[in-house]
Amino acid sequence: MAVVEDLSTNSTAVNGVILGRNNLLELRDNDEVRVGGSLPLPLLDSHTPRFELHYIMRDAVGKGHFATVRSYTERATKVVYAVKIVKKDDKASIKELALRREIGLLMSVCHPGIILLRDVFEDPSNILLVLGFAFEGELFRHIVTGGKLAEDVGRKIAVQILQALQYLASTTCDYVGQFQERIG
Repeated sequence: MAVVEDLSTNSTAVNGVILGRNNLLELRDNDEVRVGGSLPLPLLDSHTPRFELHYIMRDAVGKGHFATVRSYTERATKVVYAVKIVKKDDKASIKELALRREIGLLMSVCHPGIILLRDVFEDPSNILLVLGFAFEGELFRHIVTGGKLAEDVGRKIAVQILQALQYLASTTCDYVGQFQERIG
């Protein structure tokens, strides 16, 4: 028996499906394993264990055009996560394709300046992304509510952003364009 565990920072795929960081999979004869490079978009399994068995709903965190974000506590560890809940359309849409690209991106990166994707769940009506929770909130919200940042704080944040972008630019895949889409 052979087992593969994804410890990479740029994705591991088995038979063209991204395994996901820190996940294990028992290999079968003729399985193809690829690490890094331009991997296919992640295929989400409709047989994913039920989300409610693993997480307890807490508070609403925010709402955007395409998703709602709530905080949830993982039952086993009591760790708090942000869960991005995206309603599926009746047909495959640009929104869902962009979401699957985002999932592929987040599954393949590991950097302190980039929110960690912990898990992905899918049911007939939603795709749920379990993300690291930013307890200090979003930078945008801090600026809007608190006004401009002090120069030393702004400098530290700029360095963190540039380090994350440098990391993305150094990976084998072109992720900088995806982040430009998200911040542009």
